[in-house]
Amino acid sequence: MARVIFETRSGGVCNMDILESISRSAIMPIAKFDLTHLRRGISFEGFFDLHPHWHDGRQTFTSPRATGSLPPGNTTVSFLQKYRERGYVVKTEGVVQGMKKHECEASVQCPLTVRNTGDGGVRFVPFTEEGAIRAASSTTDILREPVVYWRHGGRCEHHAGEAVNASVFDADGMNADEDREW
Repeated sequence: MARVIFETRSGGVCNMDILESISRSAIMPIAKFDLTHLRRGISFEGFFDLHPHWHDGRQTFTSPRATGSLPPGNTTVSFLQKYRERGYVVKTEGVVQGMKKHECEASVQCPLTVRNTGDGGVRFVPFTEEGAIRAASSTTDILREPVVYWRHGGRCEHHAGEAVNASVFDADGMNADEDREW
């Protein structure tokens, strides 16, 4: 990952992180982030959010990768603390609590569901009128080429089974969960 720091028109400083993807999809590294509020992005076509149903105020949900048994001082622990200090409520469970019409492993609110960038749970807000027309007739290029699949993982309050692991992969067969440099 590279960071670009630039000055805004008002004289402030802005940071932009640039991620290289192992996939043809620019979305794959974003879907791998362990906090749901970070699974958002901006493209030339518009803004997207992979978990718009899970953001209520400043809450965010961690994937099982981030909440395993970690020793004190681990960078993931520091990472989670950083967002707590920024005012986020970091939750490890309770993703679907209070959701109506919940269907385990099928609804977009369930952490056990294998989601994809073309499903109805992804919010996409186009920047232009042309983009809005294209988005109304099909999935936009950034979400489609290739489709990225992910499972948030963890436990679901409506399912009596074991916790499931988080996973991310794409339609081309690239697996983000393999040990690779991002």
